[in-house]
Amino acid sequence: MEDQQKLDEMVNELNLYKNQAEVLQQQVEAIQASLAEVETLESTLEDIKEENSLEALVPVGAGSFMNAEIKNTNEIIMSIGAGVAIKKIC
Repeated sequence: MEDQQKLDEMVNELNLYKNQAEVLQQQVEAIQASLAEVETLESTLEDIKEENSLEALVPVGAGSFMNAEIKNTNEIIMSIGAGVAIKKIC
């Protein structure tokens, strides 16, 4: 009986570690997605750095976009979290 109890405890502990590993994997995936977004931002800003103005598709909601002209490529409004955004000079 004691052996069965130890085995049950080990199985429970193994399941706990498995759940922790799954949570960590989800966190890693979220960080990787955030890094990919930042890399895309960095690449985009580098590509438009020398442009005085350019045309772009702007999302207007419900998966719809409109053509727009960006007249000032030297400033960007960046979200810094908690619903707060700042203007940054590029």
